[in-house]
Amino acid sequence: MKSKMAAAGAVLAVALTLGACGGHPGAETMEAPGYPWTTTREELTASLTEQGLPYTEEENKIKVEQAEFFDLPVYNLTFDYNTPTGELQGVLWNLDASDKEAMEKKLTAYLGDPVDSCRPATFTLWDELSVYLASDYVSEDLICWHSAQPLSQTWDEEQRTRFQEGYVARQAENGVAFVDQPADTITLNGEETTQWYGQEAMDAWFENNWDVTVWLTRADEDTWVVSFARVVSPF
Repeated sequence: MKSKMAAAGAVLAVALTLGACGGHPGAETMEAPGYPWTTTREELTASLTEQGLPYTEEENKIKVEQAEFFDLPVYNLTFDYNTPTGELQGVLWNLDASDKEAMEKKLTAYLGDPVDSCRPATFTLWDELSVYLASDYVSEDLICWHSAQPLSQTWDEEQRTRFQEGYVARQAENGVAFVDQPADTITLNGEETTQWYGQEAMDAWFENNWDVTVWLTRADEDTWVVSFARVVSPF
C-alpha cells in the first residue's frame, strides 16, 4: 500500500477519469479513491486544510460536510480511525437517492461486479465462543463488494494467531470460554445455519470475512450510504 495521501483535488481527478481507465482500478486495494488505507490523521487533515475543505474531528473520526466522489455530490463524509492502532478503518458517505444508480455504476467500474451473496461469519459470546454465518446481506437495498480472498488467505499465520490469541484472551476476561466441541445448527431468520465452536469457530471466521468490504445500502427513502470498511486487528 502507498504511504502518502493524495490531495483532495487529486481525488476528484481520479474520480473524473475512472471511466477512461482500463479494468477496475480499485479492485486490488479496495481503497476509497484517493484515500489509501495507510493515510494518517495528520496527512488527511493537512490535505483537507490545503484544499480549503472544512472538517471537524470527533475522537476517532474526521468529518467533512460536503465532497465529491466519482463526480457525484456526497455529504457527511466520514473517516473512521481505529482507536487502539490509529489506522484508517473506514470511509463512508451519504448520497441522495436520485444519485444511487449513478453511484452504483461508478463503483462497479471502479471495483468490478458486486458479489451475488455476502454472509460474513459473526461471533456469538455467551458461555462459549461460537461463530455462525449471518443471513445473506445482499438485497435490492444493499449491494456489496469485498476483497477477492478471505482473511484466511490474506492474513499470514502469525497475524491469524495473534488475532486469535488476543481475541480469545479478551473474551475469557468476560467469562466466555474457548471450548472445542461439535458444531450444531441454529435457526436464523427462519433458516438453519451451522454454528461452530472453539478452533472451528475461529477458522470459520477467517474463512468468511475479508480485509475490505464495500457497501452501497439504503438508509431511508431519500438517502443511500457508501461504506468502505476494513478489518483492523487491535492485537
